[in-house]
Amino acid sequence: MRYNFRFSFRSVAYSVLGIYFVITCYTGFHLLSRRLRSGDNNPSKEIIERIKSLSDISDDEKWNPWGEEFDTGQQLLHHQPPELWQIQRPLGKRSPLVSRDNSSSNEDFIVDIWGKAAIGLYLWEHILGGVLEPRLQGVWSYGEKRVRPILFRFRTGPGVVPSKVPRSTENLLLVLNGREPGKVEISKIWLESLPALPRLRNVGVVLLGNEGCDNSWIYPYMHFRGGLVRFVVLVYDSKEVDDDSFFQWPLGVATYREFPLIDSLELPLDARRPFVYNFLGTVYQNSSRVELLRELKDPRYKDLGFVKPRLEWLPQETDQTREDFTTALGKSDLTFNPVGKNTECYRIYEAMAFGSVPVIEDIMTPGFCGDQSSSSSSSSLSSSLLLSRHSNVHNSKNNIIKTVNNDNLSRFHSKFNVNSNRNNNDNVNIRKMEVDGGAGAGASAVVSAPLRLLKQYKAPVIFIKNWRKDLGPLLEKESRLTLAEKVKRRKMVVQWYIDFKAQMRDRLVSILLNKFFGHGAR
Repeated sequence: MRYNFRFSFRSVAYSVLGIYFVITCYTGFHLLSRRLRSGDNNPSKEIIERIKSLSDISDDEKWNPWGEEFDTGQQLLHHQPPELWQIQRPLGKRSPLVSRDNSSSNEDFIVDIWGKAAIGLYLWEHILGGVLEPRLQGVWSYGEKRVRPILFRFRTGPGVVPSKVPRSTENLLLVLNGREPGKVEISKIWLESLPALPRLRNVGVVLLGNEGCDNSWIYPYMHFRGGLVRFVVLVYDSKEVDDDSFFQWPLGVATYREFPLIDSLELPLDARRPFVYNFLGTVYQNSSRVELLRELKDPRYKDLGFVKPRLEWLPQETDQTREDFTTALGKSDLTFNPVGKNTECYRIYEAMAFGSVPVIEDIMTPGFCGDQSSSSSSSSLSSSLLLSRHSNVHNSKNNIIKTVNNDNLSRFHSKFNVNSNRNNNDNVNIRKMEVDGGAGAGASAVVSAPLRLLKQYKAPVIFIKNWRKDLGPLLEKESRLTLAEKVKRRKMVVQWYIDFKAQMRDRLVSILLNKFFGHGAR
């Protein structure tokens, strides 16, 4: 009797398990069939397939010569400066993952940044002052940085693909490359993948724009067209810039070429520099660069500078070319910037990091940038005027000051005090751009392209129109400056660039608070 009871109990148990298994299989089959049937009529099916294909794209230098930070699958982190000087200080005693300006708070807003263009590293390391830690042997990298009420979380690297990003993301700042058609297609795939994120509420884009300022491809994704993107901060002088949906953004330094993160205030700015000027760059046929080289062969000028042209553009630097470039910047007082495909170039910002004054050809390049008709009215700034703007420079220890933002966000240490004076007696035969004050001066001023942002923030640069006519008077005026005057100018240039990066950081935070969180901050 006991044996029959055990047999009956086992039979019932097996029967229950069998029925449960059948029901589970039927439910799964039913759900899968319904999903497949709906997928046949889903217009986003093609988009999903394109998104999946991103994981198979290799970000090598052949596919991406213009600026991804992972050309060979290795993340370029904390680019090392040349050994010529000890110029990069530690970033402080803090976690390599969390870099904060103040204590945490329950009222923080969280903004995720996904870097898919090299300007993302300029944003993170140079503007926000963040640090990164590689994950999975450099497949992707991560860092955090608190700026006022916003906690930024930055991800970058070849492992950052639509299928692998956090689906819990609510507020996103996406760094994209729109410089040429192949990059635009990848950027579109990223933007088309965003609706799949269930909790996503706000999207902004940091865009490396087209050098001809043709960025119309992004319009369908903008909020004013029914898309998710509430604003774009845009590199180059595009006509779209309206300080509402589109905001101007600096090109910055060439992080994709491993330009180092410089602590400019540790440079030997007081030392005598062996070169008056430098020019290292690609020389294109029928360009003003050919004219510049022709002028530099003049016996009066050829022995004054460091000149190393090349006839073919290279996407990556060798150790030798990188050392040559940084050495030239640190050992000359003027850096020549003839126009390329666009007036704005990395060399402008790289020169200022070393205290070398950019000499910029103030010419509008072909395309859709700025107000083409007004470019001829742009004026120039002489090196004498540049010096006299900040004539009161003190090096004594007692006069060291600190530039501290009102939000207690970040501290920049200055070795000198800067006062503003206008020199009304400058008689150099170069057209002058009227400039007052330093980086904090009137960012609301109406200026014409090219280089609206630099003109708006009173950049300490020299604008010229014609190398043949303007180079001689410029170098003649430069030759009359004393070492003390050059040292003052170098320090002023370095301080301006430090303050400019801080202002760009604050500006971005204000845009995010306004566009994402409705704080009305500008």
